[in-house]
Amino acid sequence: MLERRAHELSNVNARAVTYFALWLMLIILSILLGIRGLFFSLRRSYQEVLPVDTDPKILLQREEIPEPRLQPNPPADLKKYLNQENQNLSTYGWINRPKGIARIPINRAMQLWIEQAEKRDPSLAKRNKDAE
Repeated sequence: MLERRAHELSNVNARAVTYFALWLMLIILSILLGIRGLFFSLRRSYQEVLPVDTDPKILLQREEIPEPRLQPNPPADLKKYLNQENQNLSTYGWINRPKGIARIPINRAMQLWIEQAEKRDPSLAKRNKDAE
């Protein structure tokens, strides 16, 4: 009868685990020393940029950050915006008068676009009449 074992038959390679732990500690130590060197290098270059007569107390002072400006009445603002947009879409007006750029109502613009498309392709006019 075969005996079933529920554990490993061989031991863990202690030497490999020890080498791995030592290499890991060496890598971590070198990263920490590299970061420390970078920190001191940046601090030195920052001190070279500051004017000589800079008072360190001035650097420690904090400016007050203003509170965010929130909309006092968002629904009214939205309604005002939508009315303005509807006004722009439904009326004639100048966008840039010196250059001769004007706006026209959206319905009129669609009519003009359809007329121009029908001139380019007469079969569209026939299809539009059939669809009506």
